[in-house]
Amino acid sequence: MTLWKRWSSGFVASIDSVISQVENHEAQVASALRELERGVLRSKVQLQRVERDGVALRQSLGQEREAAKRWRERARREEDEKRALECLRRCKRSETRSLELDRQLLDHERVEHQLASDIRTLEQRVVELRQQRNTMRTRQSRAEAMTIVYGQGELCGSEITEIFERWELRVSENEVLGGCVRVPVDTLDEELTSAEEEASLRLELNELKVSSESSVEEEAR
Repeated sequence: MTLWKRWSSGFVASIDSVISQVENHEAQVASALRELERGVLRSKVQLQRVERDGVALRQSLGQEREAAKRWRERARREEDEKRALECLRRCKRSETRSLELDRQLLDHERVEHQLASDIRTLEQRVVELRQQRNTMRTRQSRAEAMTIVYGQGELCGSEITEIFERWELRVSENEVLGGCVRVPVDTLDEELTSAEEEASLRLELNELKVSSESSVEEEAR
């Protein structure tokens, strides 16, 4: 009996685990989104470091190129052959370092561009996942509402109808007690009264115009 209880409790726990995994889709998506957003943030920090390294490489390359030009010009102006040779030797070293820095800068720019492209891709993926999550939230809310409307939820459609009927009955009773009973309006009577009033106004307007024209004719005579 004890063995059966252990097995059954373990089985129930495994079922509960599966159910919780199924029901926690939104939590899993939210967790994945947070992890992806942290990854994007870390990548941006790394990109900033790479960009700073690129700036330093460009500065070093510019300095070595300027040094090569400067030592070459000194070698050209130097009258002492030994000193001139040393200036030219230093010029060659600066040119060699310039070539090496140029290769490093090309590799660095390739990595920098790739990292920036990857970050843009990740950011777009975050936007897409957010939109997909919002869509699934809307679909889930709609589905849950429809289950209630069609009697598959905690309250079936007939029960909701009965609730509204009882609510209306209670409101009607309160309206009667409070003297707020709505008096039916005779729309036909209102239409006829409005038409009669408009006809009377038109007649009065015509008489006014005729009277005005007569006065003008008398003054003209």
